Amino acid sequence: MTTWKKAQGIILFHDYKLEGKYKVPVAFPFKKASEQQAEYKKIAQTKVHKLAKVASCELVFDANGTTLTLDLKKGGLKPELIKASALEIFGAVGITTVNVVGQSEDAAAIPADENAEDTAPQAATEKAAATEKASPNAAQSELIVALKALLQDKAILAAVIANIKANKVSANDEKAIRQLNDKITAFLKNAANETNPKLVAEIEKNKTNLHHK
Repeated sequence: MTTWKKAQGIILFHDYKLEGKYKVPVAFPFKKASEQQAEYKKIAQTKVHKLAKVASCELVFDANGTTLTLDLKKGGLKPELIKASALEIFGAVGITTVNVVGQSEDAAAIPADENAEDTAPQAATEKAAATEKASPNAAQSELIVALKALLQDKAILAAVIANIKANKVSANDEKAIRQLNDKITAFLKNAANETNPKLVAEIEKNKTNLHHK
């Protein structure tokens, strides 16, 4: 949560397609309002995600680290979906309550997405309306982004496997495998650090060392 504790703002994507098929909520932290505003403009221009499923907010964590308050500034995502998605993202790191205040400055000019409500995270929506308990299976957005980066390496791994099958393994293949191994280890350590720091030492202890000594 170190990055998020220092963040002043957040841009939230609802139903972001991971690898083109897995719909997940994703959030990006910003330390400066100017950077956040520039990024929002870029999202609107490039249409990387429907503005009806985007929310740009200021954020504040309470002293206990269990309540998150989001002050909506821009975007077409409805408050109940902001709340549900935020609970799904931050539930794994102890957030049990999400408050959404404020109104979007440009929501009236953004076409409504007719499917937005149908795909609200069911468990998180129920918690927001009832007990507001955190979702135990939620994944922090930073880890989702890291996972996406790992998934993009599938083509590299597939090429290496093809070379192995063809008995054409090269030095570049060995280098690629070492880099993938290091990246996976780093991802696991990051995930453990965010959810259970005690696992970091265990991951380091059992990692596969593919580097030449």
